[in-house]
Amino acid sequence: MENELQKYSHFFTLDLEIKKRIYDLNYEDLDYNKAVKYSDKLYDGVSSLKNKFLKMCTIFDLPDDIINFIDNFISKVNDRIVNTDYSAADLKNIYNTYFASMSSEFLTEIRKNIYGDSMIYLEEDTREWLLEKCTSFNELLHFMHAYITNNLDFLRKVPMISEKNDLDGSVTLRGIDSPLGREIYDYLSIDLIGTTDIIQVDEDKILITIRDRGHALQFETESKNDHEMGVYYFIPKVLDAEMFKDIRGITKVKEGDSFAFGSFVTEKENLANDICEIINKVPTDYEWIKFTEKKVK
Repeated sequence: MENELQKYSHFFTLDLEIKKRIYDLNYEDLDYNKAVKYSDKLYDGVSSLKNKFLKMCTIFDLPDDIINFIDNFISKVNDRIVNTDYSAADLKNIYNTYFASMSSEFLTEIRKNIYGDSMIYLEEDTREWLLEKCTSFNELLHFMHAYITNNLDFLRKVPMISEKNDLDGSVTLRGIDSPLGREIYDYLSIDLIGTTDIIQVDEDKILITIRDRGHALQFETESKNDHEMGVYYFIPKVLDAEMFKDIRGITKVKEGDSFAFGSFVTEKENLANDICEIINKVPTDYEWIKFTEKKVK
C-alpha cells in the first residue's frame, strides 16, 4: 500500500507521462500508407492513456462516476479511430478533437468549481457535469489534476513535518523535508493570514494552498533546470481588477472576472521570497468583505 506522499509522487509521474504521450501522438504529413500506420498509433495510444488514467483512479480510490466516464470516453475515441477514412484531414481532426483540444470554456468551469476547500462542497452532480464537458484527453487530464491536487481529504493525509500557529491561522509543512519547503515554511512565520498547507511532493514539486487570501490562493512549482523554478498560481476570488494588476506574472484581469491566474520563472534561491510577495499582494477575505460593503454604500 502506497503512503499518501508516494501516491502524489506517482500521480505527478503519470501526469507528466500523459502529457508527453499526447504530444508524441501528434500527426505529421501523411500519405495513405502512413495514415493507416498513424491510425494504429492513435489506437495504441488510447490504450496506453486509459491505463495511466485508471492508475490515477486506483491510487486515490476515485469514485465510480470518474472511472465510468473514462471507460465510456475511451470507447468513443476508439470507435472514432476505427471508423476513420484514413485521410490526413480526418486523422488531424481526430487528434485535435480527442487528444489535444482544450477549450477556454472548460478551463473556466474547472476554475470556478474546483479549487482549495471548494472540494469539500463539490456535489456529485457537479462533478459529473464537469466530466460531461471533457471532450479530450487533455481536458480529462486537467480535470484529474484539479480534482486531485485540490482535495484536502487527500492532502491532509500526507505526513506532517512541522506545524505552527498564530492568532490568524496555522501553517503546516507536509511531505518530504527539503530546503525549498522549509524556506517557504519559515517565510510564512510572520503576518500569517488564514490556514496554509505546504506539501513538498519531491525535491522540486511543491503544492501550497492559503485559505482566506483570494478565498483559497494556490501555488504549484516545478523545476525548469538546475537553477530555476516555474511557479504557477490561481486566485479563485477576484475583487477589483486594479487590485491585481501589479502581481508578478498574472494574466490580464478584466472588470467582472471572478478569478485570476498567472505564472513566472524564478531562481531557486528567490523562490520563497517571490511566493511570499505574491501572497502579500492578494487581498484577504476580510478585505474582500470590506470592499464589497464599501461598494454597496
